[in-house]
Amino acid sequence: MAETARTHGRDPAAIAITCGGRADLATAQAYADLGIHRLVVSAPKSDLNDLRCWCEQFSNDVIKRV
Repeated sequence: MAETARTHGRDPAAIAITCGGRADLATAQAYADLGIHRLVVSAPKSDLNDLRCWCEQFSNDVIKRV
């Protein structure tokens, strides 16, 4: 992608990439290693309190470690 961007006069660093994927550390790290900037995940909880707990756990287990 970077080569194509340069060919067309674009700065590859200015292109942000978003992917969907599993909500785990291995997936997030693999995408980050590929240069993916954002990972969209589905929260498996619908109750607001459960969702808050899931978000906090996801932050600790994945976001802070990538």
